[in-house]
Amino acid sequence: MKRIFFALNAALILLSSCGSDGVEPRKIDADSLTVTSPAEIRNLSPVPNSSLISNPISADQTTDLSQMAQIEFKEETMDFGTIKAGEVVTKVFEFTNTGKAPLVISDAQASCGCTVPEWPRSPIAVGESNKIIAKFDSNGKSGKIDKTITITSNTSPNTTKLRITGNIISEEPAKTN
Repeated sequence: MKRIFFALNAALILLSSCGSDGVEPRKIDADSLTVTSPAEIRNLSPVPNSSLISNPISADQTTDLSQMAQIEFKEETMDFGTIKAGEVVTKVFEFTNTGKAPLVISDAQASCGCTVPEWPRSPIAVGESNKIIAKFDSNGKSGKIDKTITITSNTSPNTTKLRITGNIISEEPAKTN
């Protein structure tokens, strides 16, 4: 715990000394720092905020919602029904840009590693349609599932949640009498 405390202090000192205000950066004694694993170093790295998406801003620095891209899905929840454990199911979420600016989807994150979303990487023009493909691997799963895919885009709000639901049944060996 002390190592993490010292590493965090060092990171704060480094971050605060990176300004361009003419003040000399503080020197840190490397012998006083101990970081034992790459995971600790990764935990110190600032994570970019995915909510910062470029949206049209007017001259008075307020967002004009009427001029933004808008994403409209035909369905935001899809039920794949009942499947056998081990099957891979693909669902397609169709959407249209109903806004007044090109739609840019910057990210699509699933709530688990068993669901993999694919999304268009280029801007979608006003009035154009496209799709997000969700592949769900039921291997090792059983029972009812409810997974989400969070879409981050230049809309307001900048995130949209899609859901896939269903029921997974295990294949049981046939019983003999």
